[in-house]
Amino acid sequence: MAGGVAGRHHAVRREGWAELRQRLDNLGETAAREAVRSVENARARLREQATRLRAQRPGQTFARLRLEWAAMSRALGERAARQLAERRLRLEGLGHQVRLLGPEGTLARGFSLTLDGNGRLIRSVAQIAAGSVLRTRLADGEVRSVVGE
Repeated sequence: MAGGVAGRHHAVRREGWAELRQRLDNLGETAAREAVRSVENARARLREQATRLRAQRPGQTFARLRLEWAAMSRALGERAARQLAERRLRLEGLGHQVRLLGPEGTLARGFSLTLDGNGRLIRSVAQIAAGSVLRTRLADGEVRSVVGE
């Protein structure tokens, strides 16, 4: 009897080890399949990212942006130069108007300026009296006079 129990125990042990080996083999195969699937998924994601990066063309985008910046810079410089020239012309025109409408321009057109003895501009006959000394400015000089009646 003792030999029979020991033989059965030994047979159970062999079956248990065989079952464990089979499970271990199955787990190894499953792990290998999962590892292969994981690597394949990672490769697929990497290919997808590479495709997106190629589609964005960062080198070409940078070159395009550099050209756009250069064009805008030129346009800004040209616009500033044009505005400066326009303002210079306007300022010259205003200067010309000031010269025409100022005292010297008025005198050049045949008018005169009359001042009293203290150098104040005479705008009305009410400002002068008989015997007052006046200075009259003309385009080519000045005349002194005394007011009669």
